Amino acid sequence: MKCYARNLGNCSRISSREHFISEAVLEIEGTSIEISGFPWQNKGESAVIGKSSLASKILCKYHNEKLSPLDESGRVFLQTLKSVSLCLPNRSIFSEEEIFLDGNNFELWFLKIFCGLCSLYKDIILSDQIINILFGKEPFPEKWGLYIFGEEGKASWGYSLFKSIPVYKNNQIVGMKFGIGGLAFILAFGKINSDNPNMKFIFRPKKIVFEMDGKLKSIILNWNDEAKHGEIQFRIDEIIHDSILPYTPIA
Repeated sequence: MKCYARNLGNCSRISSREHFISEAVLEIEGTSIEISGFPWQNKGESAVIGKSSLASKILCKYHNEKLSPLDESGRVFLQTLKSVSLCLPNRSIFSEEEIFLDGNNFELWFLKIFCGLCSLYKDIILSDQIINILFGKEPFPEKWGLYIFGEEGKASWGYSLFKSIPVYKNNQIVGMKFGIGGLAFILAFGKINSDNPNMKFIFRPKKIVFEMDGKLKSIILNWNDEAKHGEIQFRIDEIIHDSILPYTPIA
């Protein structure tokens, strides 16, 4: 077993089976899930596998336990999105609610998944900087971190647990795109450049809102800083197989 955080020291002699996607999150989906974007899969390929197949000995017990508090943010976020999807066949059960999350833990949860997945990519070497950020030894550099993105206008949405695609520039990995709960995120290590002028990127959003029949369900992210953070609102207008959500970024 090689703990990917071994350069930090204090590794325990006991290895642990770490889930690339947090075990608490996997519990939302039952005993098996559909996955895509893993290194052993072809582009666009998906597969249904058991939860036990998404774990490997990539961390020692000590470092695994240091990161375990991050998992709760991901679990609550995905549970909230799943609760919205369960209202689609019966809009009357959709209720107003505010869910509060620590934004920094939520962002680091993505970084934890990134590091776990990178342990499967032979051509990706995790830098000491990335490991230090994950374990709170240093902050993200300016404009590094979590973005939510999409095009403004109508779009179909359906709840799905997880997808991932590494992003390269000049043969160097500069981030990873995630589909989490059916929403699009990118964890970026540098400035984002997009060829699509209609694509909106919102850095560290403070609020993600779902609106249905005038009622709002809001995920509020606390980033513990004085910076201005954008908001995103999804309005569920009608159901055609899944749903139609106009994407409304608010500066």
